[in-house]
Amino acid sequence: ESWRWMLASAAIPAFIVLILRIGTPESPQWLISMGRIDEARHIVKKYIGPNAEIDETVIETQNKNGFRALFNKKFRKRTAFGSLFYVCIVIPYFAIYTFLPSILNSMGLAENFTVDLWLN
Repeated sequence: ESWRWMLASAAIPAFIVLILRIGTPESPQWLISMGRIDEARHIVKKYIGPNAEIDETVIETQNKNGFRALFNKKFRKRTAFGSLFYVCIVIPYFAIYTFLPSILNSMGLAENFTVDLWLN
């Protein structure tokens, strides 16, 4: 039954993050992209300072590129860096789930081992 506890233990950090997220303001950049400029100004003034200003023109031009912006010359290295870490996370899971039956058989466990646990 330890796998159930391990699976359920992921709910604890998720719940903590959910509670901590309450009251966190939206990103000023996202608010501007949605046309909610006054709310973005209010958040910037509240959390950064009363003298802080937002340049909406810079943010609007950044959002027009969309998905293509990831592969332009400016962000190419950052995209490759993030992709490398993503691949480093995904490949081990793929390997584990692909070869799990072989690993269990080599350890002397049958493929229906988990089914037997549920029935007992």
